[in-house]
Amino acid sequence: MPFLPIETRRNFLVDNMSAAELLGLVDRGFTVGGVQMRGFEDSVPCAIPGNMVTKAGFKEAFANCACLRAEILSGGMIEIGDEVGISPLPAAWIVPPGSTGRRPPQKSS
Repeated sequence: MPFLPIETRRNFLVDNMSAAELLGLVDRGFTVGGVQMRGFEDSVPCAIPGNMVTKAGFKEAFANCACLRAEILSGGMIEIGDEVGISPLPAAWIVPPGSTGRRPPQKSS
């Protein structure tokens, strides 16, 4: 790989998981280590990370990789070797079909 992990602008990298499995986490709850998250959209590789480290070819190098944007729902530790597990989402974080909202509903005062 022509890019070091630190140059990818990814918070963490996951292996042993297919692109379909990773993108299957969109609108689902999952855990990595002790942290609960909700995947909310895929992220298509672009040229920005390569431009930031003055290396060409980032988009091409990651063209066959899946990238997932996720929201952190709980604090905790993630360590090297932690696995990705499926977990139920709290009801307030379930996004209705067709909704563009990413945040849970605000409680009325």
